[in-house]
Amino acid sequence: MKKYSLNKKERIKKMKCPECGNFKLMVIDSRYKKAINGIRRRRICKSCKSRFTSYEFLDVKLNAILNDMVNTKINQLAKLKKEKRKKAKKRA
Repeated sequence: MKKYSLNKKERIKKMKCPECGNFKLMVIDSRYKKAINGIRRRRICKSCKSRFTSYEFLDVKLNAILNDMVNTKINQLAKLKKEKRKKAKKRA
């Protein structure tokens, strides 16, 4: 398995059929696999019709950034709810 440092579009352009070397591929099935922390894709070559599996792994740094964003959003919502409760008490 190769690890690519290119962006998603460039990686897709670079992927080729292991049988005939053609770049025209089609994704049949995509599944997230928690055990490998990545995506397993079943692909088929449009020219020779051979099928193969490719694995795409999630970047740990990206995953950490997404988790931080989610936690920040949750904290912001909790703060807004708390402020609304305070304002409601003042009115009553």
